[in-house]
Amino acid sequence: MPDRERERVGPFVVTSESNLSADGIICAQCQKVLSAFDLGSDSHMPSPEELLLQGAVPIPNFGWFCSQACAVAYESAFNVQFQRNVAGRIAYYDTPSD
Repeated sequence: MPDRERERVGPFVVTSESNLSADGIICAQCQKVLSAFDLGSDSHMPSPEELLLQGAVPIPNFGWFCSQACAVAYESAFNVQFQRNVAGRIAYYDTPSD
């Protein structure tokens, strides 16, 4: 697996090509593969909507976390703060559980 260390530029955390996976969606913190890209159907399995329903945390224009715990760990590691919903969970999209 390639080195997925992130670079800091001032207050920003930079995502570079080495932080991405051509094979699918990975957790930005623990590198767990969340979804594989299926060339035949030209889609991810499971789909991003299914990942969201399973508790994965998408961050627009950034990436995914496998869980709230990984998202919070990333916040601590990189001294960033993600948006939270009224329940205090990191969330940019509504889910049925919110």
